[in-house]
Amino acid sequence: MIILSSTCFNFADMKRNLFLVCVLTALNCFTGMAQSSTDWKTKVLGRWKYLGVEQFGVETEPNQANIANTLSLFDDLRFEKKDSTVFSSGTYIINETAKTLTLKDSTTGKTKLFYLKKSDPGYLIIEFQTPDLIRTRYKYELIK
Repeated sequence: MIILSSTCFNFADMKRNLFLVCVLTALNCFTGMAQSSTDWKTKVLGRWKYLGVEQFGVETEPNQANIANTLSLFDDLRFEKKDSTVFSSGTYIINETAKTLTLKDSTTGKTKLFYLKKSDPGYLIIEFQTPDLIRTRYKYELIK
């Protein structure tokens, strides 16, 4: 029969330490989620220069026709978008929970839904999915 002394294993201390680790981990997770969800509205503001697209894992850089494409998102929930020779403007909505950006054209009334994929400082990736499930990622760089 093996007898463990109280100096080797103190179950009360172990339970307390485990509890503290769990509480601190949970708090860290919740503050991290709260921080990232509220940042999208401020992260996407600005004038963005088109860098290219990614479709089926293939990245395509801008060509002569679309090198001047831009996307501008203003803090009053307005947007302006230039695609090749087409200019559109209207309003946008950001859904923090779903991480989506919805652009509504003021002329046509049509909406287009993008998924917010990445927004590092100065860098934005939004993804559009067609009805036949083809996903295209648009990459932008902040114009300073």
